[in-house]
Amino acid sequence: MGWRERIAAKQEIFPECPDGSLTELTEPPFVSFGSEVDGRSRNIDGIRGRLLALAAAEFRDPAVVHALPESDLRAYAAHVATFPPEQQADVLRALLSMLLDDADRKAGRVPQGDTAAILCRHCGPVYVAPSIAAVLPVVNGWPRALG
Repeated sequence: MGWRERIAAKQEIFPECPDGSLTELTEPPFVSFGSEVDGRSRNIDGIRGRLLALAAAEFRDPAVVHALPESDLRAYAAHVATFPPEQQADVLRALLSMLLDDADRKAGRVPQGDTAAILCRHCGPVYVAPSIAAVLPVVNGWPRALG
């Protein structure tokens, strides 16, 4: 195919308006493997679905998962993919637990399992997991944390 034929073929893909400007594409754009035609990664919906299934199985609030932005889901999907398939469910379970604990803290509730009181330099008295309090230095009877 010569250059004239290639230009003619491109003009069919990118038709011009009478004024010379481009209109909409007549063919879908090329996207990389693992993406939909709109450029959105299939992994985003997959990771959200897996987290929602875990939340339902553990009778936990799915609102936290629904509120996750796509950028976070993309990062979580990339992180989970670095683990062998047999470990991915455990990684997702830990991720869901972290997200739910964070939501509890932001709502002013003590997360489940955080039963040890410590003194945070920035927050004052807070509750953490006993395993965390056990490794903190004790000052004036309080396990102390910097943040």
